[in-house]
Amino acid sequence: MSTSIDEVLRLHKDELLGKANVTSAGIGKSDGERVIIAFVREKLPNYRLQAAAVIPGALEGYRVDVQEAYSEVHYSARITAGHGPAAREF
Repeated sequence: MSTSIDEVLRLHKDELLGKANVTSAGIGKSDGERVIIAFVREKLPNYRLQAAAVIPGALEGYRVDVQEAYSEVHYSARITAGHGPAAREF
């Protein structure tokens, strides 16, 4: 992969945010690997989504992980980024 994950997110962020149900997108870790995370209002199986709302499993070789917004993972990412009530603890 010649393009960095940060650049891939920058290039595709508007596309991800334009999908129904997506609230935000960022970079995080999953299984020790940096991944693009698409946060959604409600995580649904692909068969319940219209084709245009399906989030790809990868973008330019980087895995895309789908998480419900304000799940434990999203809350932790917000704290680490300096948001939320416990932000000053880090």
